[in-house]
Amino acid sequence: MKQKVYEFLKQHGGSAPALAIASSLFHLRGGSLAAAEMLLQKALGDDPRFGHDGLGNWYLLPGADPRNDPHDFRLARFCVFAMRPDHRLWAQAEKIWLGRADIFEQAPGKIVTQVFWRPDSPAETAAKLQSLLQNLSGETILVASHPARIRRALQFWAERGRYPLPALWELNLIYLAQNILRLPKRPTLETILERLDIPIPADEAGLAEQLQAMASALAQLLQAIPEPVDAIEKLLRLGERPSKMVNFAEYAFSQEHIRSLPEQPGLYMMKNAEGEVVYIGQTNNLRRRLSEYFLYQSESTGKLARILPAVKTLEWQTVDTELDAVILEARLIRQYRPTVNVQQQIFPAATPQTSESCRILILLSRLSTDAVVYLLSPQGRFERVVCRSGRKPKKKLLRLLQSLCYTNEAGKTPGAEEKMACELAWRWFLEYRDKINWLDAADFGSAEECLQNLMHILDDFEHIREKQIVRGQ
Repeated sequence: MKQKVYEFLKQHGGSAPALAIASSLFHLRGGSLAAAEMLLQKALGDDPRFGHDGLGNWYLLPGADPRNDPHDFRLARFCVFAMRPDHRLWAQAEKIWLGRADIFEQAPGKIVTQVFWRPDSPAETAAKLQSLLQNLSGETILVASHPARIRRALQFWAERGRYPLPALWELNLIYLAQNILRLPKRPTLETILERLDIPIPADEAGLAEQLQAMASALAQLLQAIPEPVDAIEKLLRLGERPSKMVNFAEYAFSQEHIRSLPEQPGLYMMKNAEGEVVYIGQTNNLRRRLSEYFLYQSESTGKLARILPAVKTLEWQTVDTELDAVILEARLIRQYRPTVNVQQQIFPAATPQTSESCRILILLSRLSTDAVVYLLSPQGRFERVVCRSGRKPKKKLLRLLQSLCYTNEAGKTPGAEEKMACELAWRWFLEYRDKINWLDAADFGSAEECLQNLMHILDDFEHIREKQIVRGQ
């Protein structure tokens, strides 16, 4: 993101308003100047290339682009990071082990590990971060199997401990190995270690053993680089996902358009030269899904072979949640009936929820700070209610709970569109019930009691955000 801001400012003469940058690169719509400034400050940190006047304008500082530094990367300092939460979904973990192993001049150095607890005070968290991140500078390269996960974890604990994070380069160890070893598919860490004849740590081994193995792998990979690499920028390109792009001359959109798509749930429609819909799809991350079609084709599939030759234009739309995308996709498939799509109808006889009671799903919007409440009844009734942090429609929710879950109106026959939405929502819920917040109406004796428990969840949006797992980030 820092490089994107740098290139944006360079294209606009070296300076631009914060709102223009946030709108173009962060897809901020209708936000305030304060929100744009906050986004830029978080994204750029202490990067010496950028400055701002405090009045909403950001600019490039002359001669401060470290990417133009041609120094030999082998003299740089590498820090291999790894993480082990006590829950398979780290956002729900109460305890997280974070560690780093240093490498300087291709020689492994010391290993530092820390255990972060959610109950830790800000002072305790800051002290642990200081121990973990000491002596790191802007010339340090963070190496990990999933650098984005490490970055998000560090940002999470830094916010809790009010600790300033240094701006670091990031290098993906998995893609670095794939490019240097010329592997056809994205390897696992175990595959890389086996290929380099490095002992694979046992499952019960500690974080220090894992870091030691990763540091040894990185040292071997740096020595095995097949071509001269004399700058950090060239090394970072070796750590990028291998690209197999389509010929964008055949389409009415460019690779820059795909790379600038929002990382939010949504729906996309591919159309041919006559404007007819060829394919409709939904995803939890628009940029990632469409990049898999046009930028990072790992292999040629029958689906891609049917879609891409006929495509000319691309349209997309963001929605609040992945469930909204699933429902909207089904509606548009029924409307346009593209030849490639096979999910064109719902079969009521296969309904999975006939023996269930009413469910209330609580999801957070990925487009705003709102929460979205979905009510699903076993008879096919479906309702969707948006709840804002400062204003929640209690009367409407109470009326819908009574109607769908606690009165004879629950037997009311739903329309075709409502029944389709309910069917899709039930199937989605049964697949992801362990990853979202939800209530079972059967656990409460009345609509009032159910509403009281629902309000208890909605009164703490930050609690929902910690518990809800946003998949594909």
